[in-house]
Amino acid sequence: MLRRVSQLVFDNLQVADGISACTLWQRISAKYAHIDINAQFEIKERLSTLKLKDHKDFNNYIAKFCTGHERLLVMSVHYPESDIVHHILRGLPSSQSWTNFKQLMVQLCQDHMDREKVAIDEGKDAAAPDMLLDCIVSQLLIECQHIKAESTAKRNGPGSEYSNLAKDSNNRPIAKHPNNPNGVHCTNCKGRLHNRDHCFNPGGEMAGQGPRGRAAAAVTTKKEMASLAVMDSLDNREISCVMIESVDNNSSALVLMSIPAHATLLNSGATSHLIKSCEMFHSYNEADARNVTTVNLGTLQTQGGGTCYVNVSYEGRTIRLKLNNCLHAPGVAVNLLSVGRLNSTGIGCNFILNEGVHLSKNGITFTSGEMINCLFSLNTDFIPCPHSDKCVMFTKVPDSLYLHHLRLGHPGENATRTLVKSLLKSQIKDLEPIKYEPCTIAKHFATPHAP
Repeated sequence: MLRRVSQLVFDNLQVADGISACTLWQRISAKYAHIDINAQFEIKERLSTLKLKDHKDFNNYIAKFCTGHERLLVMSVHYPESDIVHHILRGLPSSQSWTNFKQLMVQLCQDHMDREKVAIDEGKDAAAPDMLLDCIVSQLLIECQHIKAESTAKRNGPGSEYSNLAKDSNNRPIAKHPNNPNGVHCTNCKGRLHNRDHCFNPGGEMAGQGPRGRAAAAVTTKKEMASLAVMDSLDNREISCVMIESVDNNSSALVLMSIPAHATLLNSGATSHLIKSCEMFHSYNEADARNVTTVNLGTLQTQGGGTCYVNVSYEGRTIRLKLNNCLHAPGVAVNLLSVGRLNSTGIGCNFILNEGVHLSKNGITFTSGEMINCLFSLNTDFIPCPHSDKCVMFTKVPDSLYLHHLRLGHPGENATRTLVKSLLKSQIKDLEPIKYEPCTIAKHFATPHAP
């Protein structure tokens, strides 16, 4: 007991020989035990302010109620079942889904109390203790598991139109290939497609060396080449393509080709023309804006629509095309012309093998484009909408004696008529006298105020 009780308390107990430990504990309980009302208030207040953070916090939320209930039982404090249920429902989140769940649980409590009252009136046995509490806790557990199942079932769309596995990329196994023979993450850039020995980023073993590989282009002779094409700026939305010709095993070649800033791409998958600059629209209506679904299941937002004009050339001839129902999409890299929309207006698109594309109307070709890295590009010249010059408009004020009276510095009426006739060499046909009250008052004789 000396290890559990201080020496001062032990001396106050007046321990004598032959007294058992049970008797000593009874003396300690009778002398020092008391009810701490502040501790009870603190536990009840803490239980009434508990909050459920989300569905992942269920176990911690219920465990706090169990611990508080046990501590109150040790203090011989009755914690009614209805209070526990009230505090549990009060701490639920305030979102719409949890509000609906809380209303259902309140209705469940009401039904339980009605059944209890009917059973007591009929003289039947009441329900088992804590039956309502167990039912509320089980329903809350089911709701949390349902929310968890819905949250894990929501997956992001595939990364590209070639993806066939739409799940969390962190859970996918890492494929083994020559650039990552062990199937591990890169310790330099944390990538999944290569290891540190094949990393091109700064700090990797192949930093600055660029990609190595073979292209499927068929050539009759093998040659070495290393050329770099300067990329044109596309307002921070560059499109670049890499093409590597067949070379020897001990050498590699890199050709960077960029889409010119003035070029326009033909898109057979688009249902409308997409123009990135608002200045190219000659008619514009924000009500025509709509969301465009992309091939990777994303959404491209447009800000409006209207009509655009574009000049195209072929063999020295230039014609102007009118593009109706164009959409203003600032997020696109380059302007995209819909092949289907052109075809619906009678314009044919003839794709020539390994050469490019020809656009024709009634069998007459009026423009052509080249194929760059499997993309068909047209050299177009969009015509911006002309800005109207701002001009100042003056309202023509009719000549009158009153106007010239003000301009000449408020002379008399006769002087005003004489000056206007001599200066303007014209007679103003204004027979009415000049009505300007300050001048009228100032140029009359002062008369005494009527008594």
